[in-house]
Amino acid sequence: MRIWFDEPWWFWLMLALIPSAWVALRWLVAMNRLRRWVAIACRALVLAVIAALLARASVVRTSNELAVVALADLSGSAQRYATLDGAGTVQDRVRNFLDAAGRTRGPDDLLGLVAFDAGARAVATPSRGPLLERAMESGDREGSDLASALRLGAWLVPPGAGARLLLISDGNQTSGDALAEARRLASAGVRIDVAPLRYNVRAEVYVESLDAPPSAPAESTVRLRATIVATTPVRGLLTLTDDGRAIEIGPEEGGRVLELPAGRSVIPLDVRLDARRVHRFVARFEPERIEDAAGNASTPGDTVAENNRASAFTLTPGRGSVLLVRAREDRERGVSALGSTLRAQGIDVTELEASAAPSDILDLQSFDLVMLENVPADELSEQAQRVLASSVRDLGTGLVMVGGPNSFAAGGWRGSVLEPLLPVNLQVPDEVIVPEVAIVLVLDTSNSMSRTVAGTFRTQAEIANEAAALAILSLDRRDLVGVIAFNANFDVVQPLQRNSDARELAGRVRGLGLGGGTNIGPAMLEGARQLRESQAKSRHLIVLSDGQSVGSEQLPDEAKKIGDEGIRVSTIAVGDRADVATMERMAVSGGGTFYNALNPSVLPRIFLKAVRVVRSPLVREEPFTPIIAAEGSPLLRGLPTTPPLNGLNLARVRPEATVVNALLSPKGEPVLASWNVELGQVAAFTSDASRWAEPWAERGVYAPFWAGLVRTLARPSAATGLRATTEIEGDQLRIRLDARDAQGLPMDFLTVPVSLFTPEGASRGEEELRLQQVGPGLYEGLAPARSTGTYIAVVRPRAPGADGRAMPGVLTGAAVADGAEFRALQSNDALLKQIAEVSGGRVLDLNDPTSARLFDRADIEPRRVLSPVHGPLLVWLLGLVLLDIATRRIAWDRFVSAQFGRELSAAASAALKDRSDQAAGALGALRGKREERAAPASEGLRLTERDAASLAAAQRDLRRARRLAEIQSGAARSDAPPDVPLTDAQADKQPGTDIAPEPGSSSLLAAKRRAAEKYRDE
Repeated sequence: MRIWFDEPWWFWLMLALIPSAWVALRWLVAMNRLRRWVAIACRALVLAVIAALLARASVVRTSNELAVVALADLSGSAQRYATLDGAGTVQDRVRNFLDAAGRTRGPDDLLGLVAFDAGARAVATPSRGPLLERAMESGDREGSDLASALRLGAWLVPPGAGARLLLISDGNQTSGDALAEARRLASAGVRIDVAPLRYNVRAEVYVESLDAPPSAPAESTVRLRATIVATTPVRGLLTLTDDGRAIEIGPEEGGRVLELPAGRSVIPLDVRLDARRVHRFVARFEPERIEDAAGNASTPGDTVAENNRASAFTLTPGRGSVLLVRAREDRERGVSALGSTLRAQGIDVTELEASAAPSDILDLQSFDLVMLENVPADELSEQAQRVLASSVRDLGTGLVMVGGPNSFAAGGWRGSVLEPLLPVNLQVPDEVIVPEVAIVLVLDTSNSMSRTVAGTFRTQAEIANEAAALAILSLDRRDLVGVIAFNANFDVVQPLQRNSDARELAGRVRGLGLGGGTNIGPAMLEGARQLRESQAKSRHLIVLSDGQSVGSEQLPDEAKKIGDEGIRVSTIAVGDRADVATMERMAVSGGGTFYNALNPSVLPRIFLKAVRVVRSPLVREEPFTPIIAAEGSPLLRGLPTTPPLNGLNLARVRPEATVVNALLSPKGEPVLASWNVELGQVAAFTSDASRWAEPWAERGVYAPFWAGLVRTLARPSAATGLRATTEIEGDQLRIRLDARDAQGLPMDFLTVPVSLFTPEGASRGEEELRLQQVGPGLYEGLAPARSTGTYIAVVRPRAPGADGRAMPGVLTGAAVADGAEFRALQSNDALLKQIAEVSGGRVLDLNDPTSARLFDRADIEPRRVLSPVHGPLLVWLLGLVLLDIATRRIAWDRFVSAQFGRELSAAASAALKDRSDQAAGALGALRGKREERAAPASEGLRLTERDAASLAAAQRDLRRARRLAEIQSGAARSDAPPDVPLTDAQADKQPGTDIAPEPGSSSLLAAKRRAAEKYRDE
């Protein structure tokens, strides 16, 4: 942590505090109060640190860093119109400008780059390194959203750096409010410079809109209006189609020839509707092409073709049909026996391959019932499953899943979007023994997986991890699953073990991070080692990678060695930069399958397919006779008897009371079950409609059973008093509902949730949009409509009250004309100038980069950076608490007090004195010995009278002390009262004198006294 001081005031303060602190310490020592004051100071500091933590104290410093983020407009209009003057592509112009303007960069200057169209993408975060070699790729979303680019650019600026955004754009926004976003950023101190991409298209024609009634009676005539704008007079052909079918709108074959003047023209078109429910109209204007003398064709009155069409749709209460969805391999074998049987019963049937199933809820409105015949989950896209589920719940569309080797649990439907709708439980019963499968997923988590997909913020790694998670969820809990993540090294996310907690493992896989290079070999060998130790009947290794690997030339040989051990090796190549040849050779050598995912968005389906191929089918192929469990069920009206069936998919009965199990196997497994899912009916037939059902066809019950089942489950056509409309207002969608009962009276206080399906295909969910009542029986709501295409709203009103009874859903929608960004024929310089003015920025010229001064700090206020100090404060708090405890538990002040100093000095002096006395005594004793040896033996010890008296007194005192000690010790052990001290006469008593024991004293005490007298006399 660095702390900056603008002036050296702290130096002079320290010089003043040090002497003051020394004087205060000396005074406290002298007063013997140091410990008390230290305790008070510690507790005061503890409270101060706690207060600082609660106040979130920070260190403030000034940063000199400056981050410049360039926002490059790569929308279709900018790339098409801005290059008309031959100045090169937008990407080249941005690179050249930044290269020349960035030559003055200093060590504290950061440069970042954002590319945007209808969405913004970070090409490079602000850094000191070079970034112009980064690829600026345009997305696949049509439109231009300047506001999102400004938000992303400001978000990329590091917290401690000054911010400057450079907006390089034509200023034509199709969504968002860039000016409001610029005002918000200006309040945060962000400067926005603009560099216009200027153009002015003088020869252009486009279809502005196509208006059609949202609903109409069946087989009626409706009027459409096409609005066409031309900058110059132009001649061309106007065509109109309904779901791809050409409609006659003029005397000319295929369309109507128009001579359009400059300006806006409105052309009315009368169209006769057929019996279908959904009518998608597309109007297209094709300008006349003129050839020059060299034979080159051109359209003088038109510059781009993307804005020459518009679309609309109309819904009618026409007759619905049945959609039969089949697996690809079944479609290749020929016409479905089920489809032929239903047609023979007078039912309109449309057969489609699963990959071509409708992913737009509007397309499903032509069908009253959808049948999935032996369809695996990986062949039906997640979007198609989502719109099918919404159509069943909200609009009453019927759904039947028909079994087969690739259906139900064997087809990977466990964990799918449609599983909650099925009236059977796909968890296989515990008593059923299934062959074990061991699968190890080897996932690439290198840096190359960080590329975004299809102009979104989702990376290839995120989609790959999500695909692996879905595959794990589709496996049985008895299967063995292992996951290994690798880059330059590998990490075992989960060793090979039972898939007992699939959701927990799927969560860990979704959270895998990125980093490092690509080295497949060690990770693949580790996965093979784990599989080698497994006793599973089917062992499979699935490798996913998106780039060339270290030692790629040895990978096919290693895969062959693994395959020779009975372990199949399959590979999935991700992206257009993958080493496809090597990964394909690995799969061929390892006896597995190779999948090439050029578009990572299809990875979930590919991964599910890879897992399904190795997963043993959860089916039982043996004849059995189904048992009727629900007498009188409408589903059994066409089934007078129950002949045997040759097989079924394994499933369990759902415990919900609303489920009707019409047919069961002898073991209690569901064969035919149904229930209501909100407005729709869903049925599951766990046997198939072909090979397993041959006995039914032979007994003549096949056709009546399926015809009765379809008529029972199909959506009924019922007229309601609900009418919904939708209008496009700018970049918003206004949805209205007019609710009337059978008598035409308004229905008030309804709850009106709406599921909105956008052109991108994602549902916003019922909680995202809710209509509010604005009048008697009238409800309205607004939703963003920022992208071109068709917006479909499913309005699902519910009756008031606690029960909230669901009413029949109403479908409505509107279309935003394609090519909307190409309808602005000149750059919006005025908007760009306003953005610069409100934010304090400048208007720059792309042709003059030297005068841009991108890293000039004259108009950039220095940033004050707040660095939190909670970490150091916590350390200080811990130390102060320990010091406070030590102050109250340890008498450390004795070591610094004056009294302790005096005691220590006295103790030292006494110790020194004792040592000197010992030394003197020893020396005297030595001298005495020497003198004793030197004296004559006949001479005795000579003492004076004074010396004799002193020795006698000393002996007397010694005897008295000993006698007193003995008497006191004896009295303590007896019950007699203590003796009276002896007088000098008693102490000098002559030997032989008996001392009579006092009354009450013991004989033992008397004996002790006599012994003491005898010792004294001696």
